[in-house]
Parts: sequence; structure tokens; C-alpha cells
Amino acid sequence: MLAYGYNRLGAYSETNTDFEVAVIQSGQGSRDNLPPGGDAWATYLRLTVEHSALRGGHRPDAAKLTVWPETVLRSYPAHDAQVEAQLTTLARHLDHPLVVGALDRAEDGRERNSAFLIDSDGISQRYHKRRLVAFAEAIPAAGSIPFAQRWRLTGRFAAGEGFALMDLTASVRAAVLICFEAIHAGAYLEEVRGGARLLLNLTDDSWFENAAEAQIHLNATVMRAVELRRWLVRTSGSGISAFVDPKGEVVASLPLFTAGALQHGVELRHELSPYARFGEWPLAFAAAALLAAWVLRRGRCDWGAERAGRGDDQRKLSWDWCRSSRIRSQQPRRSTTR
Repeated sequence: MLAYGYNRLGAYSETNTDFEVAVIQSGQGSRDNLPPGGDAWATYLRLTVEHSALRGGHRPDAAKLTVWPETVLRSYPAHDAQVEAQLTTLARHLDHPLVVGALDRAEDGRERNSAFLIDSDGISQRYHKRRLVAFAEAIPAAGSIPFAQRWRLTGRFAAGEGFALMDLTASVRAAVLICFEAIHAGAYLEEVRGGARLLLNLTDDSWFENAAEAQIHLNATVMRAVELRRWLVRTSGSGISAFVDPKGEVVASLPLFTAGALQHGVELRHELSPYARFGEWPLAFAAAALLAAWVLRRGRCDWGAERAGRGDDQRKLSWDWCRSSRIRSQQPRRSTTR
């Protein structure tokens, strides 16, 4: 397996990274993310327009997608015509789609932590966070524990359903996950099998007290790019925003609590990695092979004991070896300290 990984790293090369993506980071946390007219909205609008002036238009390196972080808008674009109109105007100005983290409403009135795809016609697609953070966005088994309803949360959220896919263009499909969803193994698996060529992660790490925790969160997310051989674009309101290549290397990033815009080209890959093809089956097969080897070895020892009882010298030697190996495995190791 190590040899295979080393060979694949050597064979990897970026052949076409001309799909430019821009991420915007205000350096503020979700507690500061206000509706239009607030400081966070003004900051994101300014940073986006300024970056577009530098890298926009019909330049060869112009961005084809701009991504804002998780809940950057503490408002409901799908239920607020003014907010949707402002985002649509911005998308028209940019001349490319915009992915924005904001809130939405479920049928029962609960909130949804969502990502919206905005184009020149308004909201075209949306994704609702499926894995809610326990004791922050939802209380596990709260329906069967009466006093759990009194736990103070960041909001009364409902989990989403379905695939996390967004069609950025006619030929470019992206998978979008929010915050801690992306740290789980196989989080993007079904979306990549469904045609996703790019991974997006909208998050906010301002809840962490130091840079080490934010770095750990990023490091855990990096694994999603490696297991599926896709570029991962991560945008965080507070930082760390980053571009991660399919080898797991962070090729560009914005530091924690720093305002700015970051743009980088990504390769839109088609091929499926072994993990995308087979999922967890190789691990299950390896576990079954180890179990079978243990059963066969145990059977050989028991068979050797039976033959030794009938006086077969060769089987007696086999039984003596099995018995001595068991005794050695059961003896405590001697301490080497004095």
C-alpha cells in the first residue's frame, strides 16, 4: 500500500488548473456576520468587488466562481427578496456564480444552516447542512429527553437531506459541505460518485480560542481531498481559508483573523480514486482475511494437538510450537527499568 501511494504521488501532475476560484475571508466570526447594512456584509461586499476589479472581467485568469463562508449572512435569502436581489446584482457584476453561506427555514419553522448558489437569475440551488453539531445546533435524542429542550443552542436547526451537489456550470458540478461535516471520512463520497469534480467547504472557526485548533480542523478536512483525488476549496469567515490539491498539500491559504481575498486555479478531475470506487470494502476484506488467518492457525494448532495425542512425532512438534507460542503471548513482559 505504501509503494502504491508513493507511486501515485510521483505520477500526479497538474495538467489543467485554469478553473479559477476566489474565496473571501473577512477575518470576523459568525457572531459578527450581520444582515445587509452590517459590518460583515459591507466587508464581504467590499472585498469581493475590489478583488473583481483586480482579477475580473475577461482576463484569462479571471475567477469563474466566488465563495463566501458559512452563515456569513444571518438572514434568509430565500425568504427575503431584498437580500436575494442584492446577491443577484453582485453575481451579475461578477459575471460568474457566487456560493454564499446563509440561513434558511424548514417547513416546521426551524432554521437551516445552508449554502446558496447565486447566479444572474437569483438563487438557483441550495444545500442544507445534514450533520448538525451536537449540543450546538441540535441535541441528540432531544425528543425523548424533556429537560434537553431547555439547552441553549446557537439556533433551533433542522438537518437537511439529499445530495450536496451544485451545478456551477453546464459541465462543472461541485460538492458542498458545511463546517465539521467535512472532517468525516467519506463525507463527499456519494457526491463524487454523482459527478462532483470540485469539493467546497464553507466553515467558521472563530469559536476556537487559538490558531492550533483552527489548524487541526483544516488538517482533518485535508483528508477529503486525498481520499477522493479532488481539489478542495475551503473558505472560513475567520480563517483558515485554503486551497488543497489532490495530494493533500495546502497550496495557498489566508491566516486566521485576517481579512482578504484569495484566488487559485484548480483542476477539475474526472477519474475516481480507489476509495471512490470501492469505499470501505478493501478494509472489510482485509479484516476478514485477518480473521480467516487467525481461525486457520487456531485450527492447525488444535489439529496438531489431536495428532500429538496419537503419538505422531511430527505433529507433536507442531503442537509443542503452538503451545509454546501461546504461553509466550500470555506471559507479562519483564520490566527493563531498575
